[in-house]
Amino acid sequence: MNIVGGDVVEIAPQYDPTSNTAQIAAQVLFELLCLTAEAIKVRAS
Repeated sequence: MNIVGGDVVEIAPQYDPTSNTAQIAAQVLFELLCLTAEAIKVRAS
């Protein structure tokens, strides 16, 4: 599977007092960055 891009569209911390939304967005962004790094590594070899 070729992933072309990833995006975290909208986070509204003022409506999320527990900050769960921000935590999930950070995790999603981290996973996207890891997938991108892995794809670059595989393509280089």
